[in-house]
Amino acid sequence: HLLARLDNLSHVLAWADASGNPGVRAIELPRLQLSFTRSGQRLHCNQHRGFWLMERDCSAAIQGLVSQWGGGTVLLENTAGEILVLVSA
Repeated sequence: HLLARLDNLSHVLAWADASGNPGVRAIELPRLQLSFTRSGQRLHCNQHRGFWLMERDCSAAIQGLVSQWGGGTVLLENTAGEILVLVSA
């Protein structure tokens, strides 16, 4: 999973919908003070309004930039095509 790049999964909290809907409703990474809420098929970042976890392939230029930080990164994107890089400390 993408979030395993940022923190050990033993420190990731996943919340299900109490109404019995399948899938994850929200995800928290308490040590990084990050959280995501599902809206449709996307996990939106609560700390960066309008951005969600990018799960599609990105350009070679962005891949080159991200590779500088090793595996501890995930990308966020928004409707304008802007991309944020989250890097785990």
